[in-house]
Amino acid sequence: MKLKQRQFVGEETKHTVSGRMGSGQFEYEVENAEGYRKHVKVKGAQIEIDGGYEGNTKFALIEAKKETASDFNIRQLFYPYRVWKNKINKEIVPIFFTHSNDVLSFFMYTFEDERVFSSCTLVKQKDYIVAHDKITKYDIDVVAKNANQFVEEPEVPFPQADSFERVVDLLGLLFEADMSKDEVMLTLNEEGGRVMSLLYRLKYLTLAEKILEHHYRMG
Repeated sequence: MKLKQRQFVGEETKHTVSGRMGSGQFEYEVENAEGYRKHVKVKGAQIEIDGGYEGNTKFALIEAKKETASDFNIRQLFYPYRVWKNKINKEIVPIFFTHSNDVLSFFMYTFEDERVFSSCTLVKQKDYIVAHDKITKYDIDVVAKNANQFVEEPEVPFPQADSFERVVDLLGLLFEADMSKDEVMLTLNEEGGRVMSLLYRLKYLTLAEKILEHHYRMG
């Protein structure tokens, strides 16, 4: 992880700060698509930093997710950015980080105008993959042998074709602890129908099972 951060940020960094803290006072503007700006005053808001990594010239602020994400709240980067912009003289580097299916994804942003919330711009993005053991001929033979075995169709709805990334995210959550549908909805930020579709896919693949009326675990 350290090596990947150093490669991405551009210099050696050390973990120096994380957790919750107060925002103090600052002001900013939000600009909509029509160019209209709304003035916002912040006083004593709570911010949370998943990781702050400091180098000789840069200070990387990281917002991290343990699953894939199609979007996120810019506030989670902008508020810490503004707070630390006033604390130190080093370049503040806002980074959004996700970890899913052994893929580490880094998204570096900048605020072209630190006074404007909506001036957030993506600078660069890189993915790093955790190396696994090589696939052997034995592994292939086992898969081929099992592929010739008849397996009865599970008594769950046939899953519709879709991205498999969220299925892997959900499997990772259930590996850590049993979860209810509502807990999955909250953690993955998905609506009920979407969550049930994900659960059906895991049940269809016999990777998860229902243990109570609303709770699921790995199969």
